[in-house]
This record gives sequence, C-alpha cells and structure tokens, in this order.
Amino acid sequence: KRCFKRGDHNHPMKKLLFTLLLLVGFPVYAACTGSSPTWTASNDQASVASCVSSASEGDTINISSGTTAWSTYVTITKSLNIIGAGKTSTVITGTAANFFINTSSAKNVRISGIGFTGSGGSVSGAGESAKITLQNVVDTVRLDNLKFTDVAEHAIYMGYFDTVPQHPRILIDHIEYNCNTSS
Repeated sequence: KRCFKRGDHNHPMKKLLFTLLLLVGFPVYAACTGSSPTWTASNDQASVASCVSSASEGDTINISSGTTAWSTYVTITKSLNIIGAGKTSTVITGTAANFFINTSSAKNVRISGIGFTGSGGSVSGAGESAKITLQNVVDTVRLDNLKFTDVAEHAIYMGYFDTVPQHPRILIDHIEYNCNTSS
C-alpha cells in the first residue's frame, strides 16, 4: 500500500477521488453573508429567511442570481429592501407563497428584481396565499421590476381573508405578467 505524501498532488488515486467527489457533488448550504446595512443571500428560501431574520430595520438584502424552488414563504415584519439580480436572473419557482409582508406599524418594504413562476395559491379553503401577500399595515410598500410567469392563482394579494390592510400606500410598477396556463 502506498500512502499519499505531502505534495503528491498528481497521484492517480487523488485524481480519481477528486473526480468522484465532483460527480457525486458537494452539499449545498444556504448562505447569508454581510452585516447591516447590506446583506447577500443565495437564492434559496432558507438563505433569504436567514438574512431577513438577521437584518435590521432599513437594511438591504441582495439575492443572487439563479433559479430555485421554494416550498414555503419568507415573512417580512420590518423595513427591508429585498433586491434580486434581475427579474430573469433571480427566479423563484414552485407552488408555495414566497413573500408575506405582515407589519404591525408603518414600514418601508421594497421587493424588486425577482421573477416568479408556479401557482400563487388560492383564496379558498384553508387560507389565502400569493407569490407576494400584504397584510396589516402596508404603508410605503414598493413592488417593482418583477416578472410573474404562469402564476395560475395570485401573483400579488393585498389583505388576508378579505381584511383590507390599514393605510394601504403601495406602489406597484414595472411588472411583467405572462400566463399560459389553463387554470
């Protein structure tokens, strides 16, 4: 048997081991880096939720490019700017709701530069959901430069169980909506 020696980088067994690791793949972990006032999140739900939890009022969370499926939503309860890499670069897919803005007092919330695909949820049955849901005091909210593709139910929903939010001042601009679904 031959052991690897320090500096023996070209040994055929080391090359084979490295190749196998590449084929099997390395585990992917959620990443939230930075500090107040600017954070960077990978595009998975856990990373964005981690940044939202860590961020302070008024911080900005930049979401990296890529397409990822979310199975649950991120709740926003404080003033934040959540900015994707662009509506065709940062894309969230799946059948779950994605952002739930639920503030108890006036907050400045902005969601921008993100694309969404998949069902947005339903207003019947167990609850209401959408790709972006606004509840309670939605004062000074901006949703811009977003793209919704084949969102069969709700893209943006204001209120919850038909409760109109208090002081609704919402700017929704530069939205692209394409739906080719039959439902």
